[in-house]
Formats: sequence, structure tokens, C-alpha cells
Amino acid sequence: MGIAFFGGRFDPFHAGHIDIVRSVITLPEITTVHIVPSASPPHKGVIAPFSLRTWLIQYHLTKAGLPDVIVDPQEFARTGPSYTIDTVKSLELQYPNQPLYMVIGADTVPQLNTWHEITSLLTRVHLIIAKRPGFDFQMPEVALPPIILETNNNATATNVRTTHRAYQGYTIGITGRVGSGKSTAADHLSNTFGIRVVDLDKIGHALLKDEQMKRTLIETFSNSIIGIDGEIDRSTLGTLVFNNLIALQQLNQVIHPPLRSQAIKEIKSENTPCIVVGALLKELMLIEACDKVIVVDADPELIKAHIGEKFDRIQKTQRSQAEYKIDGTLITNTYDTRFYTVLTDIVGESLARF
Repeated sequence: MGIAFFGGRFDPFHAGHIDIVRSVITLPEITTVHIVPSASPPHKGVIAPFSLRTWLIQYHLTKAGLPDVIVDPQEFARTGPSYTIDTVKSLELQYPNQPLYMVIGADTVPQLNTWHEITSLLTRVHLIIAKRPGFDFQMPEVALPPIILETNNNATATNVRTTHRAYQGYTIGITGRVGSGKSTAADHLSNTFGIRVVDLDKIGHALLKDEQMKRTLIETFSNSIIGIDGEIDRSTLGTLVFNNLIALQQLNQVIHPPLRSQAIKEIKSENTPCIVVGALLKELMLIEACDKVIVVDADPELIKAHIGEKFDRIQKTQRSQAEYKIDGTLITNTYDTRFYTVLTDIVGESLARF
């Protein structure tokens, strides 16, 4: 009995891939199926991060009732281009004396002659060719007898990407009150899905180092906000504005326009999914730039336990808990693993809706 492996970018993994996997599993020759996402395919570029693609593959396999299919990350562990021959050699070591079957789409057949070490490859694997309706191909010369799968699904990753924003700069906003766990949530999602983060606090801190911005703030608030190192003393500035509503409004008038402009620039800098995180998403009119907004909240006493008494001082200048809740999907930070599980599931399902 043999081992089938199905490699590709899976950018994204879609219904057509699911149909192929279902068909392969039913073949009497096959006992195990590996899905092998490409890390750095030599022939095609990749849009979505590897960790996001692997998570979505496992999600869709589970939803389709195929949890026993193995999502194999071996190509990510290798450096350099993702050559199929290297995957074959690895599987030969893992499954000695068992025949290997390589699953490919019929549209890939004309490109086989460009693959690395293709002659050696075709002497080591049986081909399983998934034939799509209306697509004819010429059978390559192979040493081992191939299997032809007739499929009825014409979906392609290119077609899916053109209709799904997740692969054209899908943006997830994370907002909430001070100390609620916004940055923790953003870091977790970035680590889980490999998505880049646009952090409004970091942009704001960088703006305070801009020479023109420093001059404007000194003119507005005096030299008292300058520290011994010649930079804006954020603690002094914070104490000033969080205790004086007029001073806070003055600061916002100066900071908000360039902060919003830089955030938009960073969101659009790459054609990839991203997370934009900050308490001021609504104030900066960035809610409209997001495809999905997560509102992170927590019990005030738990927040105080984590950030101290500054919660009382800062929350007076922020919108109320009720006002934040209407911005998006509310997730309560329980400060334990339950929070991360709920967060991953909600954002993952949002990304998975092709």
C-alpha cells in the first residue's frame, strides 16, 4: 500500500483541493495522504505566510471531515527553494519499501520538464493526475504507471484569490481599552498565522522622535516635555495630557493626522494580510480600513492587576466599555489559554471564508 503526497502553494487551500484529497483517499493503492505546502516554490511566488496557509489547510480538512490527512511542514524546515525531489527523498526515509504517489493537477503536467531533477523524480514516484473539466494534457513519459483522477471542480487558487480579500491585503483591526490585552492578542495572531502587525503605539512613539513634530509639540506644550536626552519625555507628556482634557485635544490635533497617514501607508505597503492594533482605531478613522475588527476587553479589576493604577487615570480619557463594544466582535480577555483559543478560532474562521 502506498503513500500519496500533494504539494503546492495552497495559496489558498480551496474546495478543488478538498475534492482531490477525497478522491485520492478512496484509491485502493493509498493508505496515507500528506499535504505538503511549499515554503519557497521555485516557479511561483507566495502571497500568504506559511503558518497561515498550514493553519487554513488543517482547518478546511477538519471541516471537511478529513482530520487524518497529514499536513506536513517539512519544506518550511529546509532552506532554499522547495524542490519536490527533496520531499520525495525525505518521504522515502520515512516510509521505506512503500511506493510513493505524487498528486498533481493536470495544468501542472506541461511544466514538469522544468522541475529540478525531474528524470530522477519520475523514476521514484507514481503520478496521480487530477484532470479538470475542459483541460486536456499530453501524458508525460514516466517509468511508473500513473493514475488519472476525474474531478468536477474547476476552482483554482488564482480564481479564489481574486474574489477573497484575505489574499489582497485582508486587514484585521484589534482595539479596546488600555490594558485589555490588545498587543498580546496581536502578537499571538502574528505568531500563529505569520501575519505582519501595524502597531499604532509604535508609530506614535516614532513620530515623537521626528524633529518637526518635536518643534510643534514644544510650541504647544513648552520645553517642559523635553527630557535630559533631548527627546520628548513620554511620561511627562502623558501626565500633562491625561490630566487635562484641553491639552489632550491639542495633542490629538497634532498627532492624529500623521499617525493615521503612516498607519494607512503601512497597511497598504504589502499585498498581504495584516493586523492593525491600537486603542484609537475609531478616533483615527481606521475602522473603515479593516475587514474584521476584534474588540478586546477584560474585567477592570483584572486589568488593574496587570497594569496598576494608571488604568483609572487613562480610562477617563478613553471611550466607555459600551462604546468600544460596538466597534467589532467582542472577545473577553480571561488572561489564560481560553482567550487565545477563542481569538484564534474567530480570526482563523474569518480568514478561512473564501
